[in-house]
Amino acid sequence: MGQTATQSFVETPLPGTVEFKLKAFDEARVLHPMVERAYEQIEHYLPRYRKRAEHITHVVLHGPTGTGKTEVGLALHERFMKGAENTLGHVPAIRFKSPIPFTWKAFTIRALQSLNVPAPTEAVAIRQEEDGTHLLDRNTEFALAQRLVAMIKQAQTSVCIVDEFGHMNFANRSTIVNIEHLKSSADDFQVMMILIGLPDVRRLINLNSQTIRRFRPIPLERYKVPTKNGDPDDRRDFAKLVVSLEKKLPLPGKSALHEHCGLLYKHSFGLIGPLKHLLATCLEHALVKGKDTITPQMIEEFRMPDDQMKALQAQVMMEEAQLH
Repeated sequence: MGQTATQSFVETPLPGTVEFKLKAFDEARVLHPMVERAYEQIEHYLPRYRKRAEHITHVVLHGPTGTGKTEVGLALHERFMKGAENTLGHVPAIRFKSPIPFTWKAFTIRALQSLNVPAPTEAVAIRQEEDGTHLLDRNTEFALAQRLVAMIKQAQTSVCIVDEFGHMNFANRSTIVNIEHLKSSADDFQVMMILIGLPDVRRLINLNSQTIRRFRPIPLERYKVPTKNGDPDDRRDFAKLVVSLEKKLPLPGKSALHEHCGLLYKHSFGLIGPLKHLLATCLEHALVKGKDTITPQMIEEFRMPDDQMKALQAQVMMEEAQLH
């Protein structure tokens, strides 16, 4: 009994509490230049009407660790679902995380759960025996897939967002077989699929000529500052991101974070994930201590240690090499 009450409190903190304010900042959707560019490309491929399966263009949103891929997926799902709550049974988009270890059965169960649909309660014919009878089952991969196809049509779902799709690398079947299965699933579902993951997701798609033709890669990158002539200069866009995040801080004072963009860039490497985590840690400290603003001293106190930052930079740069 006590455990249930504690879980409920954690999920729905009381308004005005530190937990409530931290949760609000964590869940705040921030539109910033790098994400807006990704949105524009994705919206170009969105189905405006029902198409034949082979004519639907799917998207692979890929990028290094910390570039905000999951945030984009959440924001896209919210955008697609806006207004649908007033239409009983209509689910324009579903979103879920790819299972690990990866199996298509677990994948299908998660898709059904995102539609708030339980596993099949009625048996489905999965093959005909020699005597003319049908072998029935309700828990096989095939039966679950049949159930999902039916429910997607019933809910009029047009977009399927799958986060962490790189988990397909951790599967019992061969990758080639799984990619072929992906192509068939896209045909069966007749929805636009938005697959989200690290740059290796693009490599998976490139293993099959059909998925190469029908999936469009959209990279999501970090903000960069030039180290030599010709390098991209995203300092102005990074400043816009910092200003957008500051507006979401539930603090009475103005932290003037835009004046400390250099410091914030140094301790985030231009990645929204580490940047938001750093600000959330500073925010918690400010709320607990009754401070009105986030200060440069807090940023230095709660920044990532140098050895971890160097390791993160190395990992991100290795992943960036796979982007294009």
